[in-house]
Amino acid sequence: MLGDVLGLTPDETLAYSELVALPSATVADLAAALSPFGTSLGDAHRLLRRLEEHGLAARITGDERRFAAAPPAIALGALLARRQDEVRHAEVELSRLEEVYRVAAAGRGPTDVVDVIRGEDAVRHRFEQLQLGARECVDAFVRPPVIVTSSQENSAEGQAVERGVQYRVVVERSMLESQDVTIDEAVEATEAGEDVRFAERVPLKLIVIDRRLALMPLTSSGDVVGALLVRESTLLDALLALFENVWAGRRRCWWARPGWPATSWTTWTTTTRACSGCCSPGSPTRRWPSSSARPCAPCSGGSGP
Repeated sequence: MLGDVLGLTPDETLAYSELVALPSATVADLAAALSPFGTSLGDAHRLLRRLEEHGLAARITGDERRFAAAPPAIALGALLARRQDEVRHAEVELSRLEEVYRVAAAGRGPTDVVDVIRGEDAVRHRFEQLQLGARECVDAFVRPPVIVTSSQENSAEGQAVERGVQYRVVVERSMLESQDVTIDEAVEATEAGEDVRFAERVPLKLIVIDRRLALMPLTSSGDVVGALLVRESTLLDALLALFENVWAGRRRCWWARPGWPATSWTTWTTTTRACSGCCSPGSPTRRWPSSSARPCAPCSGGSGP
């Protein structure tokens, strides 16, 4: 982690960590310390030269064969300050480019509002890129079929949530039936800070980033692997309105807490009290395999959290 932030390679980070623990070291000493990691004498020599260039190591006065680690607070602090300056400069450039983009967007014609993305790899890359670039919020409809990226493979979502991006997700209930989304995954997402709701049907697959960009499949059947990227426009406004309409009709899911009666099968019964999207008034009885987490209390006979 430290190496990533400071721009060091894993080998350089490891070598500095070992050097810090030694009063001083020759190339042979460092090679011996790093031998469990397969570091040769030549590798150790190159690593010491790299650490010296980074200001993380210096030769001992009177014996230039020996190296000593620079004090971490000073050496790493200087590298960190340099990286912070680079980030600030990048943010300034990002703001400039964003303004240029906005001006160009204002002059787009109707054919410039939607981009067509073709191919599985291209769609997967754009799907991950949009989430990693999200700053404030992500709204999504999730429904079958799963073609490009499954919920288990969507690591970009977890990274965005960790940064504080707010996720609102409506999942079609058939995803539970097919196990493309499990109850445990929904619980984990909720505990991580996402707002997850279920609906009998959702109209289409959709992900909207910061209410400025939307990505949806090229076709609903999935026969052609492709996607449409929709920029700010009345079309995007319509997609946002559709999401808000579906979202407003579902309530947040609450899950049974530890200690509530466990059963080998959890029954989702017909109820006049609609729970948070797990069921709806008058819905037919459903049974789902047992899980470490169970549907909300109204569905399982409890009073709810």
